Amino acid sequence: MTELWSNKKAELFSVKDAVDAMQKQMFDNKTELTNIGKLVDNLQQQIGAMKSSYVEMKPTAAEVYKLECVVKDIKKRMGAFNRNLKKFGEEGGSMQRRYQEEKRRNIGEN
Repeated sequence: MTELWSNKKAELFSVKDAVDAMQKQMFDNKTELTNIGKLVDNLQQQIGAMKSSYVEMKPTAAEVYKLECVVKDIKKRMGAFNRNLKKFGEEGGSMQRRYQEEKRRNIGEN
C-alpha cells in the first residue's frame, strides 16, 4: 500500500508541477501579448500620421498599403495567439481540477 501511495503522490506532484509550469507560461504569454498590442497601436498611430500628413510626407499609396498590410497581419496573428492562449488556459484549468480531485481522493483513502 505504501508503494501505491508513493506512486500516486509522485503522480499528483507531477500534475501539480505541470499546472504550475502552464500557469507561468500563460503569464509570460500575456506579457508578450501586451507588448505586441502596444506595437500594433504604435503602427496604427504611424499609419494615421502618414495619412494625415500625406501632403507633407508624400508617401506613395503602395507604402501606405504595405504598412496597413503589416498591421492587418499582426492583428490576425494576435487573434490566433489569443485563441491559443485561451485554449492553453482551459487545459491548465482542466489539469488543476484533476489535481484537486486526485488530492481529495488520496486524502479520503488515508
